[in-house]
Amino acid sequence: MAGTDAGHTWAPELFFDGRTNRYVISWSSDGTPWAIYYVTTKDFSSFSERKLLFANGGLGGGKAGNVGPIDGSVLREAPGKYLFFYKKDDNTGVPTLFFRSGPSPIGPWGQEEGPITPSTGDEGPSVLRAGDEYRVYTDPFESEFMYMYRSKDLKRWTRVVTDLRMSHGTVTRIPENEARAAEAAH
Repeated sequence: MAGTDAGHTWAPELFFDGRTNRYVISWSSDGTPWAIYYVTTKDFSSFSERKLLFANGGLGGGKAGNVGPIDGSVLREAPGKYLFFYKKDDNTGVPTLFFRSGPSPIGPWGQEEGPITPSTGDEGPSVLRAGDEYRVYTDPFESEFMYMYRSKDLKRWTRVVTDLRMSHGTVTRIPENEARAAEAAH
């Protein structure tokens, strides 16, 4: 973030873009406006210039009434269709999780859809697809346990309170044998 007025950066996410064989590393930042930025890399030694991934038009973030986006997460829906989930950061506890679609993991992003409800100010949405179901995992303000929102159509959502204690995290799909080995090691 050198050369900007950003005070902080947080919520890093990593997405592999199979079209370009590059990793997209994104993060939230509290500059003017609050926004989500990204760089790309093939080798984690050299990186592209920092670019804007998404800004929602709100300034300030973190205070009631402001809607700067934070905590972005990308899901590859199909070839040429990606979904981008994020939080509108206003800390009011009202529904704050939204998503947009775009032709690549770096956008451009279309019209806002959502909110995902019954959200209560959840942060850190991380998304994956399990069969015909979308699952958005969050870090809610009101609980020390992870919430999971489930939907088959991206319109109607059901909230599940899990038994997993967490504070922001990223979900990813790994082979069952790797999951079992990791579980056995801990």
